[in-house]
Amino acid sequence: MEHAEKFVISLNSKAFAKFVEIDLSYADVILSDNYFDLSAGVSKTISVEKSDISICLSLSQLKEKLKIRSIYDTYEKSGEE
Repeated sequence: MEHAEKFVISLNSKAFAKFVEIDLSYADVILSDNYFDLSAGVSKTISVEKSDISICLSLSQLKEKLKIRSIYDTYEKSGEE
């Protein structure tokens, strides 16, 4: 969601997510929260002031460059090489 001075990111998960990390490709950003646990079925809202992003982005550009992962995503999946 976009407001005049900030973006609001809403996250939720079907399963418990440990150490959720939000990253913005090709830009530095200050988020209201980062590196947190997210319980199944619980919504988490993160805000970012537009002035706290190192480059000017539209909402669609933010969505495209936003990377969200948890510790689960750092492990090699069974059967993958």
